[in-house]
Parts: sequence; C-alpha cells; structure tokens
Amino acid sequence: MRPALALLSVMILALAGCNSQDRKDKADDAARRAGDAGYQVGQEAEKAGHQAAKAAKDLTRELNEAGREAQKGWDDAKRQDREKAREDKDRKKTEPQ
Repeated sequence: MRPALALLSVMILALAGCNSQDRKDKADDAARRAGDAGYQVGQEAEKAGHQAAKAAKDLTRELNEAGREAQKGWDDAKRQDREKAREDKDRKKTEPQ
C-alpha cells in the first residue's frame, strides 16, 4: 500500500508541476505583453516630454526677444524725450523774452 501511495503522490506532484509551469509561462507571456505595452507608453511619454520641453524653450526664446525689443523701444523713447527736452530748453534760451 505504501508504494502505491508514494507513486500516487509522485504522479500528483508531477501533474501539479506541469500545470504550474503552464500557468507560469502564461503569466510570463502576459507580463511580457504588458511590459511591452508599458514600454511603448513610456517611450511615447518621453517623446511628448521632449516635445514639450522644446516648445517651452522656443517660447522662452521668443518672449526674451520680444522683451529685448520692448526694452529697446522704451530706451529709444526715453532718448527722444531727453533730446526734445534739450531742444526745448535750448529754444527757450535763444528766444528773446
């Protein structure tokens, strides 16, 4: 009886091991597919991040250029105001009273 019980135990364990390997293979395949999909999503996210960084950099450059142009305009206006004030002052000095 004991040898039959031992043989039956070995057979049950062997069948359980085979079934376990199938489940493990299926789980590995599912994990690999999920990993591949996750990797692709990660790649797309990284690409989108690079594009957003490039767009931000371009926008920053444009804003800086606009700021420089505005500053130049203000400086020109200030210079013209000073020149006009000098001309007015000189004109007042030369005008007979």
